[in-house]
Amino acid sequence: MRLCAILVTVATLGLVGCDTAAPDRQTASFTASNGARVFPLGSGEFEVITRSNSAWSGYFCGASDYARIRLGRSPSDRVVVTQAIGPARTVPPGGRSVIFRVVPSNSGLPRTRFNPSIRRVGDNMSIGHARAVCDNRTQGFFASSN
Repeated sequence: MRLCAILVTVATLGLVGCDTAAPDRQTASFTASNGARVFPLGSGEFEVITRSNSAWSGYFCGASDYARIRLGRSPSDRVVVTQAIGPARTVPPGGRSVIFRVVPSNSGLPRTRFNPSIRRVGDNMSIGHARAVCDNRTQGFFASSN
């Protein structure tokens, strides 16, 4: 009988230590070097939210940091806009975001012009190029918004 009580206690303590709840969006987020918040959405997509006056480069910067640091992707892989700028899915109403996905460099995806848009699905940059945009933002380059 005592062994049974011990086993029940151990089993109960084991269950107490298990957290089976889905992760909170806040705890699952990633903060990029430019302060952009990135939230995984599932199916390989992730949402990038920047400050309200951010240009296209702020979104691509956040996407490249997330792809490189959190996902461990190669600088030659590409971050692709899968949903143009619009209402954020993961923050309270009023937030704006762009949804991205990472594709391998050899995917055959057509390259976007030098300044991609956050308003066109399919626009893309290599992770390495987008990372350079992050570095140049602090020097005042790429200030135009679209």
